[in-house]
Amino acid sequence: AELKIWNRELELKNAEEFIKAFVSMRT
Repeated sequence: AELKIWNRELELKNAEEFIKAFVSMRT
């Protein structure tokens, strides 16, 4: 279960980075 939580946190972090890159690409 702990691994799942850690994996979810990692996914959220990746999503944040992806959104940041996407936004900087559009501007």
